Amino acid sequence: MFKILITVLKLYTPPASRWVWATLIDYSAFMYEIFVDFLSEEEKERHYQAARKAALVWGLEDCDLPKTTQEFMEYCLGKYKIWE
Repeated sequence: MFKILITVLKLYTPPASRWVWATLIDYSAFMYEIFVDFLSEEEKERHYQAARKAALVWGLEDCDLPKTTQEFMEYCLGKYKIWE
């Protein structure tokens, strides 16, 4: 299954792959906070930095990714506003 996901993501452009990756990361933290417990700022940053490493496995480049949780949230909010 994981190999299929990687193959599918490689078919898309970096912006599309980045958006798929970002939604997975954003919603995983969101769902954790809904069903388990709130994350501190340090925990959110640790979660995001680990997710950045996973994005490299997906074929995204380091330069394609926001560097911090704050930049990541700004990226996501900018994308969500497109659909308003």
